[in-house]
Amino acid sequence: MPHLQIFTDGSVNTKLKIGYGACLVVSEQSASVDALKQSIKVKRFEQTSSTKLELQTLLWAVNEAIALANQSELRLTVYTDSQNIIGLPACLPACLPACAACPSGTKQLLLG
Repeated sequence: MPHLQIFTDGSVNTKLKIGYGACLVVSEQSASVDALKQSIKVKRFEQTSSTKLELQTLLWAVNEAIALANQSELRLTVYTDSQNIIGLPACLPACLPACAACPSGTKQLLLG
């Protein structure tokens, strides 16, 4: 089972409600800094807030990791400074099954 590491961060302009999320999915620890720089992805989100952007960025990054792994099972480690994301493990079993926007594969991945 592949083990991927996800690094996320984001920034939002609260007046314009536009934010940018960035993610880096790392599959091998020995990758060079130059190779890692080329792997950073950035995505624009509209009509968002700082809390919403953090979750949007995480879900986008998880889907990027799933696509990269191309496997039915994988193990993820997420690195973020988002207190909202850090607090998610306590609420995941209760909130993800009801999340219509979250792909079922992502739900299974996050719930373990």
